[in-house]
Amino acid sequence: MTTPASSPLQELEALIRAGAAHRWPSPLSEAVRVRLDEELTWLRAKPEAWHQAFLLACNRFASARELKAAIAPCRGAAAGCAIAYALGLTDLDPLAHGLRPEPFFFRAAPTFPLETDTKVAIDVRQWARIPYATDLDTAQLLGIDDENTPEHSAVQDALDELRRRLDAFRCIGRPIDLAAIPLDAPATFDAFANGDTDGIPAFQALPMLGALRDMRPRTLNDLALLYVLTLPGPCLFYKDFLRRRNTLAAPIQAPSSPAWLAALAETHGLLLWQEQALILLRDLAGFSAETAYVTLRALLKGKYTTLRRARPRFIKGALANPTFAPALHALHALRPGFTDTADEPDSLPLGPEIYAQRLWDDLLLFASTLYPKSHALARALLAYRLLYLRLHNTYKSTP
Repeated sequence: MTTPASSPLQELEALIRAGAAHRWPSPLSEAVRVRLDEELTWLRAKPEAWHQAFLLACNRFASARELKAAIAPCRGAAAGCAIAYALGLTDLDPLAHGLRPEPFFFRAAPTFPLETDTKVAIDVRQWARIPYATDLDTAQLLGIDDENTPEHSAVQDALDELRRRLDAFRCIGRPIDLAAIPLDAPATFDAFANGDTDGIPAFQALPMLGALRDMRPRTLNDLALLYVLTLPGPCLFYKDFLRRRNTLAAPIQAPSSPAWLAALAETHGLLLWQEQALILLRDLAGFSAETAYVTLRALLKGKYTTLRRARPRFIKGALANPTFAPALHALHALRPGFTDTADEPDSLPLGPEIYAQRLWDDLLLFASTLYPKSHALARALLAYRLLYLRLHNTYKSTP
């Protein structure tokens, strides 16, 4: 009696379970289980072509690794997908960095950017494509978007040189694994803080050098913030961010703080990330995942009809949220601009409804400069790895 062949979804779910056990400590935390369950629910509702696209991406990434390619951490929407992290399609843990999966699951088709060096023997023009019918019965393409940028060539060069030196000195050890590079190496962050970033893409321009010395980053999130705060648009808020960082005390420390307040505290009350907007819409105002994504797109594209309908719903949802009123003092400390009066620090001169309205106004104010944190983190991680490899590319022969 033969065993029936498994469907693409069954095969994919088996890979996800195995990958999750490898990526996160066992047993899985409640937060990880909830996130994976939510994404799996969305994935099961997708057409089979989505499931095949995930399997296709796994095969392409595995092939690139077999060729010892320097693969970039998957940027864009895929970096916010916990399933993609479990499958090894991105090296960024979305839960650890506050990344959201909605921009990946609620678009027309999934893409998995496979960014690597052109010298690797991969035909970047021959990537598989799977047609399927959308609601408009038009053919769409799913696949892996193979790309090359100078950053990946630089990382590949650094890896090749390090491997050459190891071979020359007959060093025996584990293969070089970019994903195994520690993300808390003090010497690497010292180099960033001192502006020793010549040749590090996105972190070598003069404005960035000044920002690195001002902020002295110590985490990957710090590098991502610097990346976005030196871009046209968000750079308008750089001085305000630095002032808040240097003068405002962090109002929340407890791990029990609501997610929406923690997301604001990360940037000292400023809205810089698209993921922050999604968290406010979902965790504070109670929007569904898809409605939150639609509202985010309306913010980014200035669709005022959609925004006019969303405003009263946002305010009503915030006021109904049981975490909102207890967090008003912390919110007031984060956003001192909520009032122009010289009230005592512990006073709340504005009512809860005004605070909810001001949060919505903030979403509108920052809408044109909101940037995907997933992309900024991917660029920061790539730069960190390159600088780490440079600092550790100094092997000497044993006497």
